[in-house]
Amino acid sequence: MNVRHPLPVACLLALLLLGGCQKESDKATWDIDLLVPLVRTSFTLRDLVADSLIQTDAQGQVTLVYNGALFTVELDTLLNAPDTSFVYRYALPIEGPLNFPAGISLFTKQTAGVRPE
Repeated sequence: MNVRHPLPVACLLALLLLGGCQKESDKATWDIDLLVPLVRTSFTLRDLVADSLIQTDAQGQVTLVYNGALFTVELDTLLNAPDTSFVYRYALPIEGPLNFPAGISLFTKQTAGVRPE
């Protein structure tokens, strides 16, 4: 196949290839969902804790020392006596006052199987 007019064919081919590419009129957007650190740094124990709480020994071991009350309980909380006294009244199933002479034994100790005489 002989092409006699290569310039019109090249122009037509260029028009077809370049005409299909159109620049979009929308502005570029940069809204992407990525979780990346913005700054990289490192923390040491001295950055996180006050210097008064850190003790270092001769071997380089670090000890955290905190002096403070964990909780406090007052003595009146532990020994709280109620304001009212309790009175329990008991009654015997028989009527009248009972008079017992001095020195009477109300209960006697008995051994098993032996009857008192």
